[in-house]
Amino acid sequence: MSQTLPNLGLPVMQPSQAQRHVTNNEALNVLDTVTQLCVLDSTLTTPPLAQRGDRYLVPNEGVDAWENHVGALALYDGNVWLFIAVQVGWLAFDQSRGRYLHFDGGGWVELPQQTELANLQNVGINSTADATNRLSISASASLYSHEGASHQVKVNKASTADTVSLLFQTNWSGHAEMGLNGSKSWSLKISPDGSSWQEAISFDPSSGSVSGAFIQSAPTDTMAGRLMRTDFGYSPGNIIGGVSEVGVVQVGRSLSEAVWRMET
Repeated sequence: MSQTLPNLGLPVMQPSQAQRHVTNNEALNVLDTVTQLCVLDSTLTTPPLAQRGDRYLVPNEGVDAWENHVGALALYDGNVWLFIAVQVGWLAFDQSRGRYLHFDGGGWVELPQQTELANLQNVGINSTADATNRLSISASASLYSHEGASHQVKVNKASTADTVSLLFQTNWSGHAEMGLNGSKSWSLKISPDGSSWQEAISFDPSSGSVSGAFIQSAPTDTMAGRLMRTDFGYSPGNIIGGVSEVGVVQVGRSLSEAVWRMET
């Protein structure tokens, strides 16, 4: 029969054991130490003056009586320091820092508090976050609402040459992207396959003028679906054919010029 229990290492009484109260008291001492674990400090490297029942977590640099007991739970029994080996998943409250710690197998690590959510390395909501996608959400929708008045969603980039955009994908293949793509001009790019892209429309931040594949490129550009430029659409350059005259109607000129001819 084993002399200790597998989890807390509590000693057990053996058959025909003499002075069983010693073993029983030792087991109770361990239970009193690890139950509702609250330590006075987890950063002290030198054993302090202590009273019976004081508990500490031994840091990496423990010296004197704490040397070679890194990570252990140190209990002062009134005469000497006793050490209890901890296990993965144990929790302890550090009174000196007002923080909860957990043992991850390599050391004691602080548990994040609700007031410190802004300092989290990454967050995954029904999804797994990583070093690139530090915020990852898998859901049917995401709601951003006002707090009584207006609401803004801000996306910031470091410099003009960088990109800040919204990318729209199908099965992880991009087909539309809008934002500031390497410039200060807001643009919309589209792609049929996720690899070849064309700029459909772009707005100059200074003049507000529009350019891109969606915009009429010349007075003679009459491709269906293009957005007409006023300086191209209302000029003689977009009329097909030469100039001829049938009766009093001019053929081949712009509408405004034909009206002028009829009036004169």
